[in-house]
Amino acid sequence: GVYFGISNSDAHRMTHSADFSEVLGRSLAMTSNRVSHLFDFRGPSFTLDSACSSSLVATHLAVRALRAGDCDLAVVGAANLILDQSVTTAFKETGFLAPDSCSRSFDAGAAGYGRSEGGGVMILKRLSKALADEDRMYAIVRGTAVNHNGATHGIVAPSQSAQENLISQAWRESGIAPSRASFVEAHGSGTRLGDEIEARALDAVFTREENQQLRVGSAKSNLGHLEAA
Repeated sequence: GVYFGISNSDAHRMTHSADFSEVLGRSLAMTSNRVSHLFDFRGPSFTLDSACSSSLVATHLAVRALRAGDCDLAVVGAANLILDQSVTTAFKETGFLAPDSCSRSFDAGAAGYGRSEGGGVMILKRLSKALADEDRMYAIVRGTAVNHNGATHGIVAPSQSAQENLISQAWRESGIAPSRASFVEAHGSGTRLGDEIEARALDAVFTREENQQLRVGSAKSNLGHLEAA
């Protein structure tokens, strides 16, 4: 199975003189299917766009496919390329982007995020298969969940209750109590509204004893916001 997340809305724009090869090259659907074609993969193969959660949703669907027996190995990839200045300009005008292009997750000086480019790929297997194959494993996925903010004050505005429900659902599926968590890799976009709501949602779910700490961080502070990736 190949599950690929991508969220550049301009990647599929066509010129009036586009030939067939250019049409294929610009089609988002072809991103995942080129991989399947190259490696002769026969399982599910598709590209999805759910904006900043694309890579996570791709992982969620791959885990479900592995558990259902749709495939024995899943290639989950995501990429973000900044190909059109108009997208950055629009984000800047709406106040999403930081003036210095730096993402300062959960920082008092956070004033938006910095766009960045990058990509990554994970190989997923069922744990029993990975153990039998003596693979080097970096992590075990215990539980995943996906939901939507619903009707908030704006289509890009987050919802604390929706985030609380999502986090709780994933941990219920994992079979592990949230109190056992020691670190959370957060979205941490670096926006005042988003970071505050996320922090409150985490605080509501990950209850702590008096001397028990929960470390929270986001790779965006080092890498910038790779959006789909």
